[in-house]
Amino acid sequence: MCEADLDAVLAIERALFSDAWTREMYAEEIAGHEAWVIEQDGEIAGMACGWRVLDEFQLTNIGIAPQCQREGLGRILLAFVIERQAASGCRLMFLEVRAGNVAAIALYEAFGFAPVGRRRGYYRHPIEDAVVMGKRVKPGETSNAIV
Repeated sequence: MCEADLDAVLAIERALFSDAWTREMYAEEIAGHEAWVIEQDGEIAGMACGWRVLDEFQLTNIGIAPQCQREGLGRILLAFVIERQAASGCRLMFLEVRAGNVAAIALYEAFGFAPVGRRRGYYRHPIEDAVVMGKRVKPGETSNAIV
């Protein structure tokens, strides 16, 4: 992800999330953390961001544009992030997901994430708990979950 991608990324962000990230938040991800986009037919179709601290990675955001969902792009993007982290020595990955987001939870479980905690009232609009999910990453891990 780069600065030139932000208009498209922000449009996806607003379409997906009621607690949408700002341009400044994404600029910070680009400048100091890890951030990627996935394209379909030459257009940005999704994004993922995260923070690496030593051998742990926190997936802070991932999303696929509504019109591009159910085409396997979320699986491809998540597999890419996991494989990239595994290749660089990451041993643990974590994320938060809305407790009611059954589809996302199922996707994460397909990649070996499991619930490890809950953050009460984590999401504000509407108020909803977050399920904290984590997974151990194996050195050189590759994913067979790509569709």
